[in-house]
Amino acid sequence: MRIAFDHILVARILFTLMTAGWAFATVLADLNKTHATNPKWTGHARFHVVWQISSYVGFGLLALALIWWPGPLALERLYLVALMSAIVYAGFWIRFVAWLIDGIILIIPNIIIGLVVESPASILLQFAIGIVYTIGFWTAEGATPGKMAIGLRITTVEGEPIDFGKAVLRYIGYFVSGITLGIGYLMIAFTRDKRGLHDLIAGTVVIQTR
Repeated sequence: MRIAFDHILVARILFTLMTAGWAFATVLADLNKTHATNPKWTGHARFHVVWQISSYVGFGLLALALIWWPGPLALERLYLVALMSAIVYAGFWIRFVAWLIDGIILIIPNIIIGLVVESPASILLQFAIGIVYTIGFWTAEGATPGKMAIGLRITTVEGEPIDFGKAVLRYIGYFVSGITLGIGYLMIAFTRDKRGLHDLIAGTVVIQTR
């Protein structure tokens, strides 16, 4: 006897669990004295946390309505929910674009160095330029040109500009994120506040400025 398998029901259950993760777990995670009601944070920073929570909950309620509404176009509505989830988790891809922009900027001096300086001195010089470029911009502007181009900025978890020490610690964290087979970077896509392992190490967060 063949058992009927309802693919739509399974998809609905999985999407419901996923939606509960990004839409409602944020309330428990952020609506507390360390985030939304933290007296050390500025009112502006706390407002952004509350706004983010409210947006996620509203988005989640809409997603649940699309998932479980008994009307027509059930499969198409599930595709729409999948797209909504991709938008919520887009922090990783936005930052990936910023890394690409910075990589393109650094290609030019690295090519010149590679042509005029012999190895291994050229490799060390290229590495040094990358360090100065990244840490220098993080300290002075809170973002590299790649991040600035798409409206991102690095701050402390309290919403303050990062200093030289945190910039260095965050850069070291890049290597830690790398040696974990990239898992430290992939954490950006799955943590509620889009923080990679390097952000957790340095106590930083990347925020959208526009």
